[in-house]
Amino acid sequence: MADEAELDRIAYEMNAYQSQARQLQEQMAKLQYAFGETEATIQALKSLPQIKQETWFPIGADTMVKVRIADSSNVLIDVGGRVMAEKTVSEATELLENRKSDISKNLSEFEKAFVEVSRRMQALNQLAQQKIAASQSRK
Repeated sequence: MADEAELDRIAYEMNAYQSQARQLQEQMAKLQYAFGETEATIQALKSLPQIKQETWFPIGADTMVKVRIADSSNVLIDVGGRVMAEKTVSEATELLENRKSDISKNLSEFEKAFVEVSRRMQALNQLAQQKIAASQSRK
């Protein structure tokens, strides 16, 4: 009877860790997307001075419009709290590089947490197998 209760406790903990692992994976996927988007934006900013006349600009729903860039030395960028500010390309690039670094640090922390949760799940699985084997050997 005690083994059954112990196996129930292990199953409960395993479910909790599986849920936590799924949440961590979702957060890591969002951070990886944000990292990629930030890197792509940095590359786009670096290419701005090379655009001399016209270029295609996405306006949504797989639609683009041909535009002329009047000022390729300044951009509007979200500086936090959904506040947009005009910055030089250099300033915007620096801000995005800092964001990318923060994203990378956060991603690393989530990966460490995921490894720890996985380790705990593996330990619980081994414990459950030992309990089951012990229970079967007593029968």
